[in-house]
Amino acid sequence: MKILILGRLDGWMGLHISHFSDGFIMLGHEVTLIDYHSWDRQVFSLYSNEKKARLRQKGQTDNLKTYLLQNKTDMVIVVTARLIYDFSELRASYPGIIVFYDLDGPDFEGYQKDLQWIKEIDLLLTVSKSSLRSLVNKGHSNVCYLSHGVNTDYYAPHVMTLKETEYFRAPVAFLGRPTPRRAEYLRAITTEGLVVWGAQWSRKPYSDNENIKQFIRSRKNVEGMDVVKLYQSTGMLLNILREPFIGTSTIMNLQVFSGTSTGRCLLTEWVEELPEAFEPDTEILTFKNLDEFVEKVKRYSRDVSAAEKIGSAGRKRCIAEHTHRHRAFRIMQILQT
Repeated sequence: MKILILGRLDGWMGLHISHFSDGFIMLGHEVTLIDYHSWDRQVFSLYSNEKKARLRQKGQTDNLKTYLLQNKTDMVIVVTARLIYDFSELRASYPGIIVFYDLDGPDFEGYQKDLQWIKEIDLLLTVSKSSLRSLVNKGHSNVCYLSHGVNTDYYAPHVMTLKETEYFRAPVAFLGRPTPRRAEYLRAITTEGLVVWGAQWSRKPYSDNENIKQFIRSRKNVEGMDVVKLYQSTGMLLNILREPFIGTSTIMNLQVFSGTSTGRCLLTEWVEELPEAFEPDTEILTFKNLDEFVEKVKRYSRDVSAAEKIGSAGRKRCIAEHTHRHRAFRIMQILQT
């Protein structure tokens, strides 16, 4: 099968989509990746934002139709944070399979508008069970839950130099963008060997916070293989949601899989999808509030043996059930039912 995957191909998302595509290649499919930004046209600056959006959608949709028909593509998988294609127009001319993969859950802007577009595609995948329930309750039967997958060869223990090990080493580490809520949680565990990674932590108001700025290791973002080196040099990784969705705790983000796949002990905020993917406190650690967060950081940052056992079990689970090959197989299985 000839598959086109449309998404953002720069930065961490580009790496993830590249790994995602490898799952289909492992199953014997021919995959092409296109960064949808390359199809954006220059729009006259005096146009209203609404007109710019319409022109962008038309240009993107026309380019997609042309590509799919010229290349005789069997399936297109769209992975975008915005609804930038007219799926009704695409459906009228394209006989192949159209899949949309929602990575944003309840915040996805396409759920805030007319949901007719969902009826024009063959399959809507979502990383949020909350979104799945909402859409099914509204009568959409072509929606399925599918969590992130992980490349367990890339996110794995690698040989590192002594200099790299010394630079990235940390008893407890947090990698991610700053938010007031994350700062609140990190301030509570600064006595446990904390190291904070992420360029934006060096900006105000966080750079003015004496309780955090002394733990910032670098003023640059950590990218690519350096993320893996950071993971494997850390005794305990922390994953704190930015500000949870109102009324629901949903979506295992990429770090739940990438950090765990590297074989490190991950302490992550509880979301409803997690118990199905990992066994809590055996393959991964979870917390539901600040007190539980602090208690588990203190316990497992000091019990290195227990943390290593959890990290090892988590990696085994990733290899057994959470690779991109597993996800690609599941997508093809859904489409055949």
